[in-house]
Amino acid sequence: MLSTLKPTRRPGEYGEGDTFIGVRIPKIRQIVKDHRGTDVDTAVLLVRGEVHEERTLGLLLLVDLFERSVKRDKETALSVFNAYMAHTQHINNWDLVDTTAPKIVGRWLLEGGGVGVREWIDSQGPQVKTEVKVEVKTEPGRRRPKRSRAVSLEIEDAGTPGDADYIETFMVILARSPDLWERRIAMVCNLHLIRQRVFSYTLTIARMLLTDGHDLIHKAVGWMLREVGNRDLETEEEFLREHYRTMPRTMLRYAIEKFEEGKRQDYLKGRI
Repeated sequence: MLSTLKPTRRPGEYGEGDTFIGVRIPKIRQIVKDHRGTDVDTAVLLVRGEVHEERTLGLLLLVDLFERSVKRDKETALSVFNAYMAHTQHINNWDLVDTTAPKIVGRWLLEGGGVGVREWIDSQGPQVKTEVKVEVKTEPGRRRPKRSRAVSLEIEDAGTPGDADYIETFMVILARSPDLWERRIAMVCNLHLIRQRVFSYTLTIARMLLTDGHDLIHKAVGWMLREVGNRDLETEEEFLREHYRTMPRTMLRYAIEKFEEGKRQDYLKGRI
């Protein structure tokens, strides 16, 4: 059915360079429901597809399989996680990340006991202390910072079984990736953890990405900070008080979107 529609492209939009055929998400979700039980290998074939909606379908099939297996069939859930992390180059648009990373990556980090995660960390090679210079892009009309900020990042060894450090190590490696979408996965996967009231990893990755140059990262960080604030406003504001004067404007606006207007203006005008 997907192959019968004419492909289109969206120049100048976030999907620029991608191929769309106009299938709406409700229809794709119905296809997922009708093909429940599709195996990992078949779903991955779709994830590798050139058409955006094919990748969406493949990823949602993986989400469905993961959610149905994570409690009763850890082996299948692990195979979904491994397939997801092996194909991040195909998870290459904001909607693909946002609808899948919390449900697969975030949940597996909390419920998988480190299985597959430590192996993925090891596959990335030795992680050493490094200093990264990132130029901060500013919105039109805003004064550009005089110089780039240097961020020193240190990743510890994955540790022994039962040690939770592997979660942070995993996220930090992704957050350091040159690939935009892996950095967004590092941030957005925290949505599942936030819903379980686990905030520390969100704040660590948000701090790392304060100097990221892409607005899709600014929006993701601001969104996750807002989600923290929805559950623990003091934790969000403690982070904001430390960083709001230097964080990108879009990031700040997303983070304070639900604040009452007077407080919003105080943050925007530097009066906190």
